[in-house]
Amino acid sequence: MKFMKKFLAVSMTAAMAVSVSACGGETGGQDAEALVKTATETMASVTSMSSEMTMDFTMSLEDETMDMTSKAIMDTIYGENLKIKMDVSAETAGEPVQAYSMYMEQNGDTIDAYMDIGDGTWYQQSLTLEDISQYDAQANAEMYLQSMEDLKIDGTEELNGYSTSIVSGVFMRDAMASSGIESLTESMGLTEEDMETVLNSISDMPVKMWISEEGYIVKYEIDMTGMMQSLMDNMLAAAAQTTEEVPLVISKTMVTMTCNNFNAVEDFEIP
Repeated sequence: MKFMKKFLAVSMTAAMAVSVSACGGETGGQDAEALVKTATETMASVTSMSSEMTMDFTMSLEDETMDMTSKAIMDTIYGENLKIKMDVSAETAGEPVQAYSMYMEQNGDTIDAYMDIGDGTWYQQSLTLEDISQYDAQANAEMYLQSMEDLKIDGTEELNGYSTSIVSGVFMRDAMASSGIESLTESMGLTEEDMETVLNSISDMPVKMWISEEGYIVKYEIDMTGMMQSLMDNMLAAAAQTTEEVPLVISKTMVTMTCNNFNAVEDFEIP
């Protein structure tokens, strides 16, 4: 059980690093290329927005299975100094296992971060812009535009008050090293060579995006199951947990992100 919980926690962290950044990663629409252009311009001009990410994760080891659902709710304000407030919660088997609040504010080239793990005390730490790059949707927009391929329109849907086009495609594995996951390799025990092996062994990740007529990314879904299985296989090998193959199977890593409240987030105070 301890082994399962350890790798479940690391898996969720790695998945979040790749997925959170994609709320600003535009893809295309009406005519896919035309809506890509509109989305690029629209999202680049967004001054603030709210987002909510839900991740459903299932992992099994021999006859033991663990399911976890994680949710992150964020408000982001752009401008000269980036500001983010975030509430994160997670549960497994219907029982809460983690909850914390976090504020982040840019201060020149660094980030002042404050976290409350539920005891009412705020803990401060200094981060770099690179540390939180996965949370900056606007900064990642161009990367995602260049990295999505095989785009096609899968219909339309009214969602959160917007008329959207549903665009499907794949997120290219070559772009994953720039998505934020690479910064986690040292803490996971993966060397640069290990990470290269991971990226070379995984397949492209299927993605769907709901894009409004105005170019807002209203919703996004990504299937990260194959990527996470490869990551765990290489983590186990690098950590040398056993001399035998560990039958750890990740059968589901699905991420859903919704974005709203565009240009309407009220300013907030940092604790």
